[in-house]
Amino acid sequence: MNFNFSDLEKYLPIVQKPARYLGNELNIVNKDISRIKLHVALAFPDVYEIGMSYTGFKILYNLINNNMNFFAERVFMPWPDMVSVLENINFPLFSLETKTPIRNFDVLGFTLQYELNYSNIVWMLHLAGLPLYSKDRDKSFPLVIGGGIGAFNPEPVADFFDIFWIGDAEYLFPELLDKIVEYKTQNISKEEFFESIKNYDGVYIPSFYEAKYDGNTFVSLIDKKTGEPPEPIKKAALVNFEKEHINNSEILPLIDITHNRVAVEIMRGCSHGCRFCNAGFLYRPIREKDPSLVYQEAINKLERTGWNELGLLSLASSDYTMLEGILDSLSKYSLKKHISFSIPSSRIDVIDDQLLFRLQGERKTGLTFAPEAGTERLRNIINKDIKD
Repeated sequence: MNFNFSDLEKYLPIVQKPARYLGNELNIVNKDISRIKLHVALAFPDVYEIGMSYTGFKILYNLINNNMNFFAERVFMPWPDMVSVLENINFPLFSLETKTPIRNFDVLGFTLQYELNYSNIVWMLHLAGLPLYSKDRDKSFPLVIGGGIGAFNPEPVADFFDIFWIGDAEYLFPELLDKIVEYKTQNISKEEFFESIKNYDGVYIPSFYEAKYDGNTFVSLIDKKTGEPPEPIKKAALVNFEKEHINNSEILPLIDITHNRVAVEIMRGCSHGCRFCNAGFLYRPIREKDPSLVYQEAINKLERTGWNELGLLSLASSDYTMLEGILDSLSKYSLKKHISFSIPSSRIDVIDDQLLFRLQGERKTGLTFAPEAGTERLRNIINKDIKD
């Protein structure tokens, strides 16, 4: 059945924020579908404003589209009013760039960031007209892949996914996409394809394992079903940031999003080991991006978007050993263009007058300090070693 986006356009005036679904923002990537080898739908199971603010989503978009043989498009969870429209007129969930139905893609990749949006994954599969469970999808359907921090504990949604990618996407993920091209273009069954990739770092194939529960709540054992799949699964870990890992892609949204600013990752990982911090353990070891690469990425994105705030992002940006140096190198540009700086939640014990001086600009910005607990005893318990 053919679907024409013009059939849906007449409903856009009656939904909240129709710009969520237009996909004609500045700096998007568009390719001739007939000339590519792999068509990837990058899905964020939350609304446009949240997904467009997530740096990891932008890194994936850039990483895939940098390959001339691959084409990545975006899809977000529609707001309930648009869900009703799609269901009432029997219109499938579609990508933003080319308005292609999601079920026509080769790969559907979900970013798993937090458990409360897991139900949206099921909704998006339903809206796309795809069978919900991996066991019910043959080679004619897109491969459904899950990644992000939620992929480290994938069992609650394992039945819906063909593959989980655990760890850094820059490491070996493009090689996995090359293998998917072979799978889609050659006479290879789904099971044979799974066998060929099972030993990749970062790859977890749920159909090779069986979760056994203690009662109805806790997983007591994850057992191998057949063959020799790896155990335990080894995460994919990027060793160093290289020039090819520069993320110059920065789409300029048509509406306000959660973080209206340029975001540049300066460091990955954290050494503090705060006991409540999932990401602080999962993204080890610490890897700092070279200041010259940070500078190049920041200038490129600011020039391409016109945004007047630059966020220098990591789990603990104040620990970046070259933070003052990169702020100094960006200061001439920031003064000329009236750019302000922001960094995420900072350790109050490492912020000093010199760093505050460098962070201040012509425009007011905010600083967030995270002591985490009101007493030194509690901070010691959670391994947040900040003295009174």
